[in-house]
Amino acid sequence: VFMQYYKDETGNVTELPKKNVERPSAKADAYKIYVKAGSNGDGSEHNPFGTVEEAQKKAREISAAGYPESGIDVLIDDGTYYFENGLNFTSEDNGTDNAPVFYEAKEGANPVFIGAKEVSKSIIKDLPEDVKDNFNSDYADKIKYFNLSDIDIPNQIQKKEYR
Repeated sequence: VFMQYYKDETGNVTELPKKNVERPSAKADAYKIYVKAGSNGDGSEHNPFGTVEEAQKKAREISAAGYPESGIDVLIDDGTYYFENGLNFTSEDNGTDNAPVFYEAKEGANPVFIGAKEVSKSIIKDLPEDVKDNFNSDYADKIKYFNLSDIDIPNQIQKKEYR
């Protein structure tokens, strides 16, 4: 069963009707790539990759060399998987109609995907006094900030001037 969610422009999330998806790659001979959080392997069943990104890279390499006839299954085991840079799927990740690429939890597993970074309280700071002057005095003392580079997120905001 495949569940989809739709987020409209106001931010409301609606669950769309469930669809049964036929899995032509759910065959014993489908190429399998295994993932288990914290591992450091080659993607095999007994030596899985530690991240979904590693499995995605391997699936793309296999696909570029010519899809296996039965497709590719990426089987994700229990664990918590952190996506600090997101996880993007493109047409490279689709496979073909007869040999699709599926990413799914390994049977009986309940992986957890987290797409955020933890912020330590130690890096959260009060606003500097000269900046507080820009805010309503009733709230200025309640506003906190931190530098994204302190949690290894590069500054990707570019200053642009418009005339």
